[in-house]
This record gives sequence, structure tokens and C-alpha cells, in this order.
Amino acid sequence: MKKVLSVLLVLCMLLPVAALAESVDYTHEGEPAYSLTLPADWVVISKETADSLLSLGLEALGDDQLAQYATLAQQMDMVYILSADGSKNINVIAQQLGVEVEAAQLYELLSAALVAQLQQQLPGISFISEGEVVTLGENEMVRMLYSAEIGGQPMSFSQYLVPCGEYMLTVTATVGGTMDDATLASLDAIIATLAY
Repeated sequence: MKKVLSVLLVLCMLLPVAALAESVDYTHEGEPAYSLTLPADWVVISKETADSLLSLGLEALGDDQLAQYATLAQQMDMVYILSADGSKNINVIAQQLGVEVEAAQLYELLSAALVAQLQQQLPGISFISEGEVVTLGENEMVRMLYSAEIGGQPMSFSQYLVPCGEYMLTVTATVGGTMDDATLASLDAIIATLAY
């Protein structure tokens, strides 16, 4: 009996170590500072590499939607995070608001305007959710779900507007094709680790 308890105790102590090996923390040092826990095989792409990739993609596809996105992305301090197989990515943009707001205020102030902006930028956009206040981890945020065709490819998006002091983090998770419930849950789980 003592041996069984000893083995169980050792296993309990090893489980957290095994769990840590499956994830990695990313910390953004800019304003505002924040961190995310990512699957260990995901990659944070440098701004220089991302800008080069956007330029190459733009040249190859020549799409007006991509041109608008590439210009915006190159002007901002955007963080690019890519899954190992390239099927999912997360982009984070910080915007200074100048005042502290709550998620419900962001929903009231920005949801309708963001829906209108997306409809203008992405003809044929289809909204699954035009915005709702959700709690992921310790943070309340606004989450929008939509799909659109970009560069001739079907894409699905889960976008999170996260109040962060006097800043708002816009976190956009993108999946090629359709986003099923399991994929949304896995992306929500990553966003739930957001700390600032």
C-alpha cells in the first residue's frame, strides 16, 4: 500500500511538469505589457518577418482586401502567432484609449461600428455572432464570430476586444475554412490565459 501511495505521489508531482512541456509563455514587452500561454509548437513571428510575408502574399494575390490589411498591419505593433501546421493564427493589436473601460462599454461603443467596418472591408461577410460579452479566464471581453473569403480562400474568425487598463487589445484568431466548436474552444482556451 505504501508503494502504491508513493507512486501516486510521484505521478502527481510530475503531472504539472508534463503539462508545462506542452505550453510556452509569450510576453509582450510593449505598451501595454501582456502575456499569453501558447501550445508549445506554436510560433511567435517577428514583425519584420510578418511584414515580409504580408508583402509577398500581397504581390502573389494582388487582392484589395489583403492590401488594406497589409498596410494596417505594417503600421501597427501587431504580434503574429502561428500554429505549427499553419492552419490557425492569432494576431494581437494594442490600441490606446486614454480612459479605462469595461467589456460592456466596449460592446456598446464598438460592436455596431466594427460590424459596419467589417461589412465594408469584407464583402460577403457572414456573422455567427455580431458581438457578446464573455468571460475567458479572469478577463471580460467582447467576442465576435464571423467568416469571409479573403484572397479567394474561405476563412473563419473569432475576434476578441479586451479592455486592458487604458488600452484595448484586439485579438483576432483566424482559421482556414470553417471554425468548428472544438477549434473555437481551443482558441478560447488560449485567450483565457491572457494576463496583463
